[in-house]
Amino acid sequence: MKSTLDGEFLIELIKHRIEEAGAMRESINLDTRDKSSRNALYWAIVYERIDAVKLFLEAGISLEVAPEMSALELARSVGNQTTLSLLGEEQVVALSA
Repeated sequence: MKSTLDGEFLIELIKHRIEEAGAMRESINLDTRDKSSRNALYWAIVYERIDAVKLFLEAGISLEVAPEMSALELARSVGNQTTLSLLGEEQVVALSA
């Protein structure tokens, strides 16, 4: 249960930082991570918080959501189709074919 609380807290923390920074997004730290080195985008993908995924991507959060794991890999592994679309999964598949 603690991971769920930690994940939700991290999502809300980063959302708050982005909202507070407004137009000065280049000055905020989006790379806060939990004790397992997962960032807020990781949790937003897992919990299918599409509003947060969009916000984090627009703000330029790291796509390395966990050690040696990209946002695209995570979205594939959990079957988050909306995030795959946001990340351009169709284009990635088309290029690799």
